[in-house]
Amino acid sequence: MKNYFWLFLSVIWSGLILYLSFFNPISDNSSNPWFENQDKVGHLLFYAVFSFILIKMFSSEIIVQNSVVLGATVAFIFGILIEFSQHIFTLDRDGNFFDACANGLGVLFQVILIKSFPDFFHHNTKNDITN
Repeated sequence: MKNYFWLFLSVIWSGLILYLSFFNPISDNSSNPWFENQDKVGHLLFYAVFSFILIKMFSSEIIVQNSVVLGATVAFIFGILIEFSQHIFTLDRDGNFFDACANGLGVLFQVILIKSFPDFFHHNTKNDITN
């Protein structure tokens, strides 16, 4: 019997992203962020983790060729769709090009880490055509 831990975690993580993107109320601007561009760093980290979870899911539970490419592509498209949907479907939030860029940088950062240190991330490269 397969253990679907990474699939479950990917659903939870994408649900958390959806909640924070659409349903979490925006805090008032009276409080100052800890540092400049805190929001962009948050996007980068959330999507780096999200792409890692998807890559692990595609490489260990849903065995596919090029799991890194597929996981990164799904995370990147999800990030663009979230920003685009915020622009269209919400009144209190706006889709931001730079947020989408930060999402993409998070995905790229994770791909570079996995490709550079596959043993550290326990990534099985035998299912990937391009190493």
